[in-house]
Amino acid sequence: MMGKKVLAAKSGMAACPNAAAGGGIGAKNVKDAKSFLTGLTGFTGLREASVKPAKTKPSGVAWIGDIPDGWEVGKLGSLYTHRNEKVSDKDYPPLSVTMKGIVPQLATAAKSDDGDNRKLVRKGDFAINSRSDRRGSCGISEFDGSVSLINTILTPRGKMNPVYYNWLFHTEAFADEFYKWGHGIVDDLWTTRWSEMKRMAIVVPPLPVQRAIAAYLDEKCGAIDAAVAEAKKGIEEYKAWKKSLIFEVVTGKRRVGFFNAESKCARDEVVGLPERSEPEGLQGAARRREAESFSTGLTRFTGLGENLDNPVNPVKTKPSGVSCIGDVPEGWSVKRLKSIFEYRKGLSITKADLTQTGIPVISYGQIHSKENTGTHLQDSLLRFVPLTYLESDGNCLLKEDDFVFADTSEDLEGLGNCVYVDRQDKIFAGYHTIIFRPYDDHRSEAIFRYLAYLFKTDVWRSQFRAKAFGIKVYSLSQRLLNDCRLILPSLSEQQTIADYLDEKCAAIDAMIAEKEALIA
Repeated sequence: MMGKKVLAAKSGMAACPNAAAGGGIGAKNVKDAKSFLTGLTGFTGLREASVKPAKTKPSGVAWIGDIPDGWEVGKLGSLYTHRNEKVSDKDYPPLSVTMKGIVPQLATAAKSDDGDNRKLVRKGDFAINSRSDRRGSCGISEFDGSVSLINTILTPRGKMNPVYYNWLFHTEAFADEFYKWGHGIVDDLWTTRWSEMKRMAIVVPPLPVQRAIAAYLDEKCGAIDAAVAEAKKGIEEYKAWKKSLIFEVVTGKRRVGFFNAESKCARDEVVGLPERSEPEGLQGAARRREAESFSTGLTRFTGLGENLDNPVNPVKTKPSGVSCIGDVPEGWSVKRLKSIFEYRKGLSITKADLTQTGIPVISYGQIHSKENTGTHLQDSLLRFVPLTYLESDGNCLLKEDDFVFADTSEDLEGLGNCVYVDRQDKIFAGYHTIIFRPYDDHRSEAIFRYLAYLFKTDVWRSQFRAKAFGIKVYSLSQRLLNDCRLILPSLSEQQTIADYLDEKCAAIDAMIAEKEALIA
């Protein structure tokens, strides 16, 4: 916005205000693209970067740098007047000033008992949070309403384009300068008031250029926001696909392949790819073909497939005895959890007992982490406790093939979250955990990686979720777990299922990671 081809581009803290649909641009990811766009515009007529930029001159202001000939530098106070009128939220609906602009008050917003002590904001006003710990929270209001006193309300004056300055005020460069003009005791309580803000130097392009820049950024960043939204939608669809695949395979409901002994060949079936195309520019068609190819059924386990060239009778089924699961193929058994596992508790510690080094420990917080796949205990989930716990609490050390469950959850969806211990290191189960340890004489009854996938399914967890108790926190107890049933195919089938899901889920996770990289 300051007339540079690229503005040391750190901008793009907020979603595009006033975004409209438009074409895309090239960059390694969409956020980089948006950052680039909000930092360019210093060349005549907003030509693309390959076109020679306009002649420039020094602005005389360090944070602005050089600007094109014909541009000026003024004071922010010459562009806006300060609206400082106190009102009640009974007369003017409460609004929140966020990094996505001005919105109806969020449910999560801190609320004051003094609803009569707020600031008036009119439609078209610009509001900015004066606190440094809310940097980037600003925008043009589309509503008449009231905001908290910590916000500064500005009304445009004279001939200027408010949308251009809305873009400028969302840049990191402006946020840094805004911070420099503030004052306070510590960073979190640093405030920039209107008396300081109005003296800030600001770039003033000719009005037609302001309009052109605003329209250009609305169009281009609107397209980028659309790509981000499409990528997020794709991520959620891939997650749903993975969840459905795990459920259908571990319960015997998905027929992913059947080995025809006579022809010695396999008939493949595509599994559950969402029916939609990718956004243009994200290699959608190629990625879809790869997903379809990778997701064909190539496994061979009883009853989970049929040969479409030589039809055969489908496998016979029987009731599982678990109403939420329904029928399973004959030959599969259903056993109580407690017939294979014993239960132990983790360490009776708190966060205060954790150290920088020592013996690794995993507690309920890490089990609930988004990084936890449930099927592999990775290093990123581990914290540490002092070595002295080896002497006093050795019974809380984990063994390979253990499962560690969080015994509490803030919601029903997280109740049953666990991690499979697929390593032999000395690791403690930490606070708010339950250890499931297979009895030595029952280890031969299950492939525990298969169970790791079974434990991820909502259908398995529904056995105890319906009986869980709690108000703000739900508890998972040994009593709830005692009656849970396990669905057990033959050992060879369990192994095949586990191998199949390892491969397919890794492929889906790679596709999710690729999309996440686009919007990181």
